[in-house]
Amino acid sequence: MTGQVRSTGLLRTREQLFAILFPALAINSAATIALQAVQAEGLVAATLNLWGISAVLWLAGIAGLHLLLTASDSDTGNVGDDVRRGDDVRRGDWVLAIATMVAMVLPSPALSGVALSVACLWAIASAPSDALRRASLIYMAITGSLLWGRLLLSMGSGVLLSLDGWMVGQVAGTGGSDNLVTFAEGAGAFVVAPGCSSLQGISIAMVLWVTATQFHSIALTRRAWLTLLAMVIAAIASNILRLTAIARFPAHFDTLHVGLGATAFGWIGLAAVVGALWIGLGHALRS
Repeated sequence: MTGQVRSTGLLRTREQLFAILFPALAINSAATIALQAVQAEGLVAATLNLWGISAVLWLAGIAGLHLLLTASDSDTGNVGDDVRRGDDVRRGDWVLAIATMVAMVLPSPALSGVALSVACLWAIASAPSDALRRASLIYMAITGSLLWGRLLLSMGSGVLLSLDGWMVGQVAGTGGSDNLVTFAEGAGAFVVAPGCSSLQGISIAMVLWVTATQFHSIALTRRAWLTLLAMVIAAIASNILRLTAIARFPAHFDTLHVGLGATAFGWIGLAAVVGALWIGLGHALRS
C-alpha cells in the first residue's frame, strides 16, 4: 500500500509505534499536575495520591495501551511469505513520531497535550485498524481531561464557576453572587475556585465512558448516550453536594475542602459515576 513502510525491527506495526507515543505524550502532558502535587503534598504523599492524576485516567491509559499491544498479537494474516501483524508503519507515522519527540523535549507539558491530540486525530483519520482507532479515542479523551478541559475552564471560568456557585447557593439555601457562596448563618462567604469546578468531574466521567465503550466495543446507541448524560449529572451532583456541605458547615471548611471530608466526597462522586455507568451499560460490559 502506498505510504506504508515494511519494518523488520522492533516497531513492526502502527499499533506498536503508537503504543509508545500515546503513553509517553500523556505522561509528559501531566507533568505540571504531578509537579504541583509533589510541591503541595511532598513526594511520598503525592505518589500515594497518584501524583494528582485521577485513577480513572491511569486506568484509561492502561486500557488504551492494552488494545494496542494485543492488536499486534491477534490481528494476524499471511502476506506472501511474511506474517503481518496489524497495520504496517507509514511514512507519515515516522514524521509524526519525530515531531512528537520534539514536543516532549521542549519544556511545555501543554505542548505534549496538543501533540497527543494531533497524534490521535492522525491515527483516526489515516484508516487505522479497529484497535488503533479505539485506543486513539481513549487517549483523545485523556488529553481532553488533562489539557482541553482545563483550558476551557481558564477561558470560560467566569460563566462555569458562576453556574456552580448559583447551584450551590440554591441547594444550600444560603444564596450568593456569581462564584461567591454565602456561608450558613451569615458567617462570611467562600469562592468556588477553578479547582472546585464541576467540569473536573465531568471530564473524568467522559473519560470513563469513552474507555468503557471503546474497550468493550459497545455500540453508541441511545442507551449509551443516556448513560453518559447520567454519569455527567452524577459528577455534577456529587460536586454540588460537597460544596453545599461547605456552605452549610463553615466550621469544617478545611476538612471538606482539602481534608478527609474532601476525600470521602471524592470517593462518593466516583462511586456515583461508576454506578451510573453500570446501571446503564452493565449488561454490555458483562457480555
